Amino acid sequence: MATPAVFYSEQVRLADAAALMAARQWEKLGSDLDKWPAIAGRLALIVSGAQVRAASNGITYVEDQVGPPVAKVRAAAFGGWASDGMPLDSLLYGSVVQSRLKFGSGMTDEQVMAFCGNWLSMAVQQQVLDAGRGATGVAIAATPRTGWIRYVHTPCCQSCAVLAGKFFKWNAGFERHPRCKCTHHPVSEDAPEGFTSGITPDQIHDLTDAQRRAIADGADMNQVINAYRGMTPSMRGRMITTTEGTTRRGWASYVKRTRARLTGEQVAETAKNVGQRGYIKNYVERRTKARPSPELIYAQDISREEAVRLLARHGYIVGDLKQVARLSL
Repeated sequence: MATPAVFYSEQVRLADAAALMAARQWEKLGSDLDKWPAIAGRLALIVSGAQVRAASNGITYVEDQVGPPVAKVRAAAFGGWASDGMPLDSLLYGSVVQSRLKFGSGMTDEQVMAFCGNWLSMAVQQQVLDAGRGATGVAIAATPRTGWIRYVHTPCCQSCAVLAGKFFKWNAGFERHPRCKCTHHPVSEDAPEGFTSGITPDQIHDLTDAQRRAIADGADMNQVINAYRGMTPSMRGRMITTTEGTTRRGWASYVKRTRARLTGEQVAETAKNVGQRGYIKNYVERRTKARPSPELIYAQDISREEAVRLLARHGYIVGDLKQVARLSL
């Protein structure tokens, strides 16, 4: 039975092979884009064939992990189409469009063709991987009592890192950014726990220096990363404050309320009526004040002990609630 890492490496090898063959076809153009019709059909055949193979691999992977689906999933249905649902040949023709835009921009003809050849190779790689990812998702949906866990392949970005090992239902969409390397790992609905990609900070390529310092000082990696979802940037584009975690059930709010009980203070909250939510009408959202970001905390001329206290106070350190609240005093 293939592991997620083995499955992914096989898909990457397939995508790389398709990209290499596509690059060889591109080289036949020289710098004459009028020759495109001569390679377009062969190029589309190469990519669609790789897509079908990747889709077949994905379907087989799901069957190996959780058993056969209730209905046959056709791998051929994933060939010849781009990720956005448009015909594949229209996406491949984008390399010609890119080239025409680059000609006359100051680059030599050779540089333009090399640049757009790289664009084509990356597009081919992504389409092959997306076909495999799409077929895997369909096979999961067609298999009773199954869901999937997001398996994150490192190195990765921080947005993907916090989703590593998270369980999703069979009908949950697979959100990704361009060139995302994450894959589905099919699991039974009754066994979603205990699986993780084991992401560590050194495997995340886009953490800021402040984020790395906060994690090294004991802050929870997920709290630090998720804080950037509700950020308020400064004039220089640096994050100053965040509203993430400040709702009544957010960890930062729990810490503030526990700290207030220990000191006899009162936590100020703002309330906003957000209308109907589910079966609850006039749902009221309560928030505490926005909290400072790790960048703002470390921008101050303070000791490490004071930095840790502020990290605890503003909900970046997790653990026993009372202990964290006492640490923040």
